[in-house]
Amino acid sequence: MMSRPGGKRMRLLGVGSVALGLGFLLTSSSCVVGDGSGRVYGHVSVPQCKFGPAQGLSLADPYDLRADFFAGQPIDADLVAAPGFPANQMIVRVQHSGARVEDADALMFWIFDSAKVARCLRGASPSGIPEWDPNVCDRSPAALGPNGEGRLYVGMTQETVSSFFILNRSCPRAYISADALGVCSDGSCPDVALCPGRGSWISFSHFGNPPSDRSKAIDPGFKVGNGERISSRLDATGSTPSFHVELCDVATVGAKLDNVLPVPTPRIVGTLEGTFDFVLERGQAGQPFP
Repeated sequence: MMSRPGGKRMRLLGVGSVALGLGFLLTSSSCVVGDGSGRVYGHVSVPQCKFGPAQGLSLADPYDLRADFFAGQPIDADLVAAPGFPANQMIVRVQHSGARVEDADALMFWIFDSAKVARCLRGASPSGIPEWDPNVCDRSPAALGPNGEGRLYVGMTQETVSSFFILNRSCPRAYISADALGVCSDGSCPDVALCPGRGSWISFSHFGNPPSDRSKAIDPGFKVGNGERISSRLDATGSTPSFHVELCDVATVGAKLDNVLPVPTPRIVGTLEGTFDFVLERGQAGQPFP
């Protein structure tokens, strides 16, 4: 399950296929979809999964996704059907292998408003008024990246970025997936005894090409263009984590959000960090990728 701004939620159909049925067909041969670099690592507890040694049987074991596939999937706004809300979305996939998501282990970030991400990253104040939204963007001194990049909250309610983790390769037919929990200030998260993690976030160092003239506001219809860079990488070596997600089973999170009792004990909890860096390759809908 994932959240949309304003508390509206989208259910993930178990395997996280909600977004990936859109797919796209390559139109450029300059890059290959999936090219990029990055890493996803941390600690994940999934008792019913049978990983190899040191692959996350418990929170005491280190986990590494062994990420080697990086892609962005734009969902452009329909300005005819919804002219009052021209928010362009983006789904970032970081996964092991280029398999379809139904057969992959993957960490995903669903961005519901690309303009808000660009404003948070840039941190400009056109006409003397800060253009970023403090409800979704943290630009306090402790949160800023080395070049002044803001940090975006990740979560299930008012945040403009949601994240989820799926283990369809490591746990086939078990439908193991987890949501990243945010600050949980509205009481929508399960009790800490079940889901101890809170406070997920991500920092982007590059998200397309926002206007370099900081006196000009970023348009609500901003989107990442074909061949433009999407990067959550704050240093040249990629050694500094640029995202942090606190995970809990979608069934547990969903039961709490929907007031379903009893709230089930989560089959997966964990914490993941890392980086990613790739160039967006846009195409047309109609063929699932890769």
